Amino acid sequence: MMKQGNLTSFYRIHSEPVTGEIKIDAGSVSYWHNARYDGHKLLYFEEEGYTDFEGTIFDEKGYKLTLTDIDPNQAAYYSFSRTIDAWDSHNRATHYTETGHREATGDYEREWWGTYEDKEEGARLTYYKEEFTDANKVKITTERWITYPSDKGQMLSYHEVVTDPMGNQTITDWEGTYDDKDRLIEYHKTVLDTAIGTTIEVDWYGSYNNLGQLKSETYIETDAETGKTQRRYLYNIRYNILGKQASFTEKLVDDTGT
Repeated sequence: MMKQGNLTSFYRIHSEPVTGEIKIDAGSVSYWHNARYDGHKLLYFEEEGYTDFEGTIFDEKGYKLTLTDIDPNQAAYYSFSRTIDAWDSHNRATHYTETGHREATGDYEREWWGTYEDKEEGARLTYYKEEFTDANKVKITTERWITYPSDKGQMLSYHEVVTDPMGNQTITDWEGTYDDKDRLIEYHKTVLDTAIGTTIEVDWYGSYNNLGQLKSETYIETDAETGKTQRRYLYNIRYNILGKQASFTEKLVDDTGT
Protein backbone atom coordinates (compact mmCIF):
# COMPACT_ATOMS: atom_id res chain seq x y z
CA MET A 1 0.00 0.00 0.00
CA MET A 2 1.53 3.33 -1.07
CA LYS A 3 1.69 6.05 1.57
CA GLN A 4 0.65 9.55 0.63
CA GLY A 5 3.51 11.92 -0.03
CA ASN A 6 5.98 9.19 -0.95
CA LEU A 7 7.43 8.27 -4.36
CA THR A 8 4.64 8.16 -6.94
CA SER A 9 6.47 7.26 -10.15
CA PHE A 10 9.90 6.69 -11.61
CA TYR A 11 11.59 5.85 -14.89
CA ARG A 12 14.46 3.38 -14.86
CA ILE A 13 17.11 2.79 -17.52
CA HIS A 14 17.32 -0.96 -17.14
CA SER A 15 20.68 -2.64 -16.76
CA GLU A 16 22.47 -4.70 -14.15
CA PRO A 17 23.36 -2.89 -11.97
CA VAL A 18 21.03 0.09 -12.53
CA THR A 19 22.86 3.01 -14.16
CA GLY A 20 20.17 5.68 -14.39
CA GLU A 21 16.92 6.64 -12.73
CA ILE A 22 14.45 9.52 -12.79
CA LYS A 23 12.27 10.05 -9.71
CA ILE A 24 9.34 12.40 -9.24
CA ASP A 25 7.60 12.96 -5.94
CA ALA A 26 5.55 15.68 -4.29
CA GLY A 27 8.54 17.89 -3.56
CA SER A 28 11.31 17.17 -6.05
CA VAL A 29 12.43 15.60 -9.28
CA SER A 30 15.87 14.00 -9.59
CA TYR A 31 17.94 12.34 -12.30
CA TRP A 32 20.53 9.81 -11.09
CA HIS A 33 22.96 8.80 -13.84
CA ASN A 34 26.49 8.07 -15.13
CA ALA A 35 26.95 5.37 -12.51
CA ARG A 36 30.13 3.27 -12.63
CA TYR A 37 30.59 -0.08 -10.92
CA ASP A 38 33.18 -2.66 -10.03
CA GLY A 39 30.93 -5.69 -10.27
CA HIS A 40 28.01 -4.68 -8.03
CA LYS A 41 30.16 -2.26 -6.03
CA LEU A 42 29.13 1.33 -6.83
CA LEU A 43 32.17 3.53 -7.55
CA TYR A 44 30.72 6.78 -8.86
CA PHE A 45 27.49 8.50 -9.83
CA GLU A 46 26.03 11.90 -10.65
CA GLU A 47 22.69 13.39 -9.66
CA GLU A 48 20.83 16.55 -10.54
CA GLY A 49 17.34 17.84 -10.10
CA TYR A 50 14.98 20.38 -8.61
CA THR A 51 13.59 20.76 -5.10
CA ASP A 52 11.27 23.10 -3.18
CA PHE A 53 8.59 23.34 -5.86
CA GLU A 54 5.68 25.69 -5.40
CA GLY A 55 2.62 23.70 -4.43
CA THR A 56 0.22 24.72 -7.21
CA ILE A 57 1.10 22.07 -9.78
CA PHE A 58 0.85 19.30 -7.21
CA ASP A 59 -2.63 20.37 -6.12
CA GLU A 60 -3.72 20.45 -9.75
CA LYS A 61 -2.03 17.30 -11.03
CA GLY A 62 -1.90 15.09 -7.94
CA TYR A 63 -0.46 11.65 -8.60
CA LYS A 64 -0.60 12.16 -12.39
CA LEU A 65 2.38 14.50 -12.20
CA THR A 66 4.83 14.05 -15.12
CA LEU A 67 8.10 15.65 -16.17
CA THR A 68 6.28 18.01 -18.54
CA ASP A 69 4.41 19.48 -15.57
CA ILE A 70 7.64 20.61 -13.92
CA ASP A 71 8.49 24.30 -14.27
CA PRO A 72 12.16 24.78 -13.26
CA ASN A 73 11.42 28.45 -12.57
CA GLN A 74 9.31 27.32 -9.60
CA ALA A 75 12.11 25.29 -8.03
CA ALA A 76 15.70 25.26 -6.81
CA TYR A 77 18.26 23.45 -8.97
CA TYR A 78 20.97 21.21 -7.53
CA SER A 79 23.64 18.87 -8.91
CA PHE A 80 26.48 16.78 -7.53
CA SER A 81 28.91 14.00 -8.36
CA ARG A 82 30.04 11.42 -5.80
CA THR A 83 33.12 9.18 -5.82
CA ILE A 84 33.06 6.17 -3.48
CA ASP A 85 36.41 4.59 -2.63
CA ALA A 86 35.89 2.46 0.50
CA TRP A 87 33.35 -0.20 1.48
CA ASP A 88 32.70 -2.63 4.30
CA SER A 89 32.58 -6.42 3.86
CA HIS A 90 28.99 -6.16 2.61
CA ASN A 91 29.81 -3.55 -0.09
CA ARG A 92 28.24 -0.68 1.84
CA ALA A 93 30.01 2.64 1.24
CA THR A 94 32.22 3.73 4.16
CA HIS A 95 33.92 6.71 2.50
CA TYR A 96 33.06 9.06 -0.36
CA THR A 97 33.87 12.52 -1.67
CA GLU A 98 31.29 14.74 -3.31
CA THR A 99 31.32 18.02 -5.20
CA GLY A 100 28.15 19.85 -6.07
CA HIS A 101 26.12 23.00 -6.50
CA ARG A 102 22.95 24.28 -4.88
CA GLU A 103 21.12 27.18 -6.44
CA ALA A 104 20.52 28.92 -3.12
CA THR A 105 24.02 28.57 -1.64
CA GLY A 106 26.45 27.89 -4.50
CA ASP A 107 29.22 25.31 -4.85
CA TYR A 108 30.16 22.91 -2.08
CA GLU A 109 32.41 19.96 -1.25
CA ARG A 110 31.60 17.06 1.05
CA GLU A 111 33.70 14.23 2.49
CA TRP A 112 31.93 11.45 4.38
CA TRP A 113 32.88 8.39 6.44
CA GLY A 114 30.47 5.87 7.95
CA THR A 115 30.09 2.50 9.69
CA TYR A 116 27.14 0.13 9.85
CA GLU A 117 25.79 -2.73 11.87
CA ASP A 118 27.64 -5.94 11.05
CA LYS A 119 24.94 -7.96 9.31
CA GLU A 120 24.15 -9.03 5.76
CA GLU A 121 20.80 -7.28 5.24
CA GLY A 122 19.03 -4.35 6.84
CA ALA A 123 22.20 -2.94 8.39
CA ARG A 124 21.69 0.51 9.88
CA LEU A 125 24.18 3.35 10.10
CA THR A 126 25.86 3.47 13.54
CA TYR A 127 28.37 6.29 13.00
CA TYR A 128 29.23 8.91 10.43
CA LYS A 129 31.57 11.85 10.03
CA GLU A 130 31.00 14.56 7.46
CA GLU A 131 33.18 17.49 6.45
CA PHE A 132 31.12 20.02 4.51
CA THR A 133 32.82 23.00 2.83
CA ASP A 134 30.55 25.71 1.46
CA ALA A 135 31.06 28.22 -1.36
CA ASN A 136 32.95 30.55 1.01
CA LYS A 137 35.39 27.73 1.95
CA VAL A 138 33.93 27.49 5.45
CA LYS A 139 34.25 23.91 6.68
CA ILE A 140 31.79 22.42 9.17
CA THR A 141 32.53 18.97 10.63
CA THR A 142 29.72 16.78 11.93
CA GLU A 143 30.11 13.49 13.79
CA ARG A 144 27.18 11.37 14.95
CA TRP A 145 27.02 8.12 16.95
CA ILE A 146 23.69 6.26 16.69
CA THR A 147 22.15 3.51 18.85
CA TYR A 148 19.14 1.26 18.22
CA PRO A 149 16.94 -0.60 20.73
CA SER A 150 17.11 -4.00 19.02
CA ASP A 151 17.81 -5.76 15.73
CA LYS A 152 14.81 -3.97 14.25
CA GLY A 153 13.18 -0.64 14.87
CA GLN A 154 13.87 3.05 14.79
CA MET A 155 16.83 4.96 16.17
CA LEU A 156 16.87 5.00 19.98
CA SER A 157 19.42 7.77 20.53
CA TYR A 158 22.30 9.71 19.07
CA HIS A 159 25.24 11.82 20.23
CA GLU A 160 26.30 14.50 17.75
CA VAL A 161 29.19 16.96 17.68
CA VAL A 162 29.25 19.80 15.14
CA THR A 163 32.52 21.78 14.96
CA ASP A 164 33.04 25.09 13.17
CA PRO A 165 36.36 26.46 11.80
CA MET A 166 37.06 28.26 15.10
CA GLY A 167 36.79 25.03 17.06
CA ASN A 168 33.44 25.94 18.61
CA GLN A 169 31.15 22.97 19.05
CA THR A 170 27.44 22.29 19.21
CA ILE A 171 26.95 19.03 21.12
CA THR A 172 23.57 17.32 20.93
CA ASP A 173 22.25 14.30 22.81
CA TRP A 174 18.88 12.97 21.59
CA GLU A 175 16.71 10.08 22.80
CA GLY A 176 13.35 9.09 21.37
CA THR A 177 10.35 6.92 22.24
CA TYR A 178 8.10 5.21 19.68
CA ASP A 179 4.66 3.61 19.74
CA ASP A 180 3.91 0.03 18.66
CA LYS A 181 3.75 1.21 15.03
CA ASP A 182 7.28 2.66 15.14
CA ARG A 183 6.00 6.25 15.14
CA LEU A 184 7.94 8.80 17.16
CA ILE A 185 5.75 9.95 20.07
CA GLU A 186 8.27 11.82 22.21
CA TYR A 187 11.91 12.79 22.43
CA HIS A 188 14.26 14.62 24.75
CA LYS A 189 17.18 16.60 23.38
CA THR A 190 20.02 18.46 25.10
CA VAL A 191 21.99 20.99 23.04
CA LEU A 192 25.23 22.52 24.37
CA ASP A 193 26.70 25.47 22.45
CA THR A 194 30.32 25.91 23.55
CA ALA A 195 30.71 29.24 21.71
CA ILE A 196 28.24 31.05 23.98
CA GLY A 197 28.12 28.58 26.85
CA THR A 198 24.41 27.78 26.74
CA THR A 199 22.58 24.51 27.27
CA ILE A 200 19.06 24.08 25.93
CA GLU A 201 16.74 21.23 26.91
CA VAL A 202 14.02 20.27 24.42
CA ASP A 203 11.03 17.98 24.97
CA TRP A 204 8.71 17.04 22.11
CA TYR A 205 5.44 15.07 22.13
CA GLY A 206 3.34 14.04 19.16
CA SER A 207 0.12 12.18 18.34
CA TYR A 208 -1.18 10.75 15.07
CA ASN A 209 -4.43 10.20 13.20
CA ASN A 210 -5.68 6.89 11.79
CA LEU A 211 -3.62 7.40 8.61
CA GLY A 212 -0.41 7.76 10.59
CA GLN A 213 -0.18 11.51 9.98
CA LEU A 214 0.85 13.83 12.79
CA LYS A 215 -2.29 15.49 14.18
CA SER A 216 -0.79 17.46 17.07
CA GLU A 217 2.57 18.21 18.63
CA THR A 218 3.99 19.96 21.68
CA TYR A 219 7.48 21.48 21.69
CA ILE A 220 8.97 22.69 25.00
CA GLU A 221 12.33 24.48 25.07
CA THR A 222 14.05 25.28 28.38
CA ASP A 223 17.23 27.28 29.01
CA ALA A 224 19.12 25.13 31.53
CA GLU A 225 20.86 28.16 33.08
CA THR A 226 17.95 30.58 33.45
CA GLY A 227 15.10 28.09 33.60
CA LYS A 228 13.11 30.13 31.08
CA THR A 229 10.73 28.05 29.01
CA GLN A 230 9.06 28.50 25.63
CA ARG A 231 6.18 26.25 24.56
CA ARG A 232 4.85 25.73 21.06
CA TYR A 233 1.63 23.83 20.38
CA LEU A 234 0.45 22.71 16.95
CA TYR A 235 -3.01 21.18 16.57
CA ASN A 236 -5.87 20.90 14.08
CA ILE A 237 -3.26 19.79 11.53
CA ARG A 238 -4.86 19.04 8.16
CA TYR A 239 -3.39 17.46 5.03
CA ASN A 240 -4.01 17.67 1.29
CA ILE A 241 -4.44 14.70 -1.04
CA LEU A 242 -0.66 14.33 -1.34
CA GLY A 243 -0.26 13.94 2.41
CA LYS A 244 1.36 17.36 2.81
CA GLN A 245 0.36 19.64 5.69
CA ALA A 246 -2.19 22.13 4.37
CA SER A 247 -3.16 24.00 7.55
CA PHE A 248 -2.73 24.00 11.32
CA THR A 249 -3.39 26.05 14.45
CA GLU A 250 -0.37 27.27 16.40
CA LYS A 251 -0.10 28.56 19.96
CA LEU A 252 3.06 29.98 21.57
CA VAL A 253 3.36 30.31 25.36
CA ASP A 254 6.23 31.70 27.46
CA ASP A 255 6.82 31.71 31.24
CA THR A 256 4.34 34.55 31.68
CA GLY A 257 1.58 32.41 30.19
CA THR A 258 1.24 34.52 27.06
